[in-house]
Amino acid sequence: DEADENALKGKQYDSVRYWSYGKSGLTARGVNREMVPLLHRVVDDVVSSSNGDTAAENCFEKPIHAIVLLCGVNNVLDPRPTTFYRDVHSLIHSIKHHPKFGSIDKDTPLLILGLPDFTKLPFLPSWPMGCILGLRGRYIQHVLETVIQEVQQEEMIESGRIQTRMVRIPELND
Repeated sequence: DEADENALKGKQYDSVRYWSYGKSGLTARGVNREMVPLLHRVVDDVVSSSNGDTAAENCFEKPIHAIVLLCGVNNVLDPRPTTFYRDVHSLIHSIKHHPKFGSIDKDTPLLILGLPDFTKLPFLPSWPMGCILGLRGRYIQHVLETVIQEVQQEEMIESGRIQTRMVRIPELND
């Protein structure tokens, strides 16, 4: 939104350090079980490397600027998508409530990527795969948006600030 854009204007970083972790085929539950422990180790490493290390503190005013999460695509293929609500809520909670997460910065945003429109993916035949996956994808997207809205309400009650945001993936154009 406009407030976020204004907050980012004028900020320049001399360098960018990033970690990208992923594993093909994971549902939201699988991301929570297999990938969140890796994120927690990164958080632990960042916190321990910056404690008492003046060079690290000078280089990185805020060691982790954002966490970007993509999940739900494989839940569209899951024959039991009804567990997605519980699984994604648990996943967000696991990320945000790591004991050392507050040592980094409680304002670190969690950006959650929305799902693509499966009916418009050029590598899927429009019938029946694109149509069926499109319907299921819209359902999973709706559940994802519902969970994010609930998390945002919790954040407003706890801190008065929204840190979890939905980021839309632009549509593919021919």
